[in-house]
Amino acid sequence: LPRESLCQLVDFGSFKGELLSSVVTEMSRRGYRCKSTAIDRLSDALNENQFADEKIVSDLSDIPLDDDSRDVGISRYVLHWNSLENQQNILKEFSRVCKYGTVIQHVSPAPPMDYFNLRGNQEGLQEWRKAMHNLLGGESIPRLKREEFYFSTREELEDMMARGNINYRLLDEEVVRDVSDVFIRRYILNDEESKKVKSILNKRDSVIKSTWILS
Repeated sequence: LPRESLCQLVDFGSFKGELLSSVVTEMSRRGYRCKSTAIDRLSDALNENQFADEKIVSDLSDIPLDDDSRDVGISRYVLHWNSLENQQNILKEFSRVCKYGTVIQHVSPAPPMDYFNLRGNQEGLQEWRKAMHNLLGGESIPRLKREEFYFSTREELEDMMARGNINYRLLDEEVVRDVSDVFIRRYILNDEESKKVKSILNKRDSVIKSTWILS
């Protein structure tokens, strides 16, 4: 993307604009001018987003933007709050809307691992998903309840991209531990709720964070 041109940047699942703010600041530091669009299905969150030039309330599986109407897209920790089927539609929309590509970060299950097997095993994968379902089902901690979520694996996402004829490249992958602390900080959980989160996740208190560029 030429530095002298205006970069049309879109943040998919922007929420309150935390990621958008840091990306626009970094691009400005590197000499790029940006016009930013924030898309999220939560209008209340978008109302608090002070970093976007344009705001669109929309589901990411059906984005009201023309093909190649934005230059670059970004998306962080959005896909897993959708069904597996919807994730494929969302990936297609990312590819359709952005001319030069979209950088996405996604968290996937991190079942018990050994040194030679980063991806864990099927039994461990099911145990991880069961623990996360118990956490987000809302019975133990009502305010963590989510109506729809699916933590797809890297292999599942890359299979979707391949079937959707989406070019992709894996940029980075790492294990992130103590995910319970992220829930505790983000949702400002009290002591009792924090203990429940730790107990539910227990040995499944990790995720694998992957970053791709789609084109």
